[in-house]
Amino acid sequence: MNPLVPALIGTVLNAIQSAPDQSLPAMDTSFRAVPVEAKRAEMLPPHNGNVMIGGQELRLSAAAQIRSSQNLLVMPASLQEPVLVRYTTDGKGDVHRVWILTADESARPDPKQ
Repeated sequence: MNPLVPALIGTVLNAIQSAPDQSLPAMDTSFRAVPVEAKRAEMLPPHNGNVMIGGQELRLSAAAQIRSSQNLLVMPASLQEPVLVRYTTDGKGDVHRVWILTADESARPDPKQ
């Protein structure tokens, strides 16, 4: 074995250990553009292209987007528990956009419709 390999590995490991914390800061979600007409409801985890929202089983549209409380796109299968959301439907009544609410958003009253 080349004697430079252990030295190189040691250098890389030391650099990783001494690197500053790269964790993501808490995001300000006040910029989220949730439409006023978006309905508020509890959503159960999606299954087979359907989702239970507010006691109704609805289909997810082909272009459905679910946004986390950090406003990041979430894959439907990654949701494992009920969440409070605001959502919109498309022209066929399929769920089109979903925003998982933050604690602050959950505490706010719904906008006047």
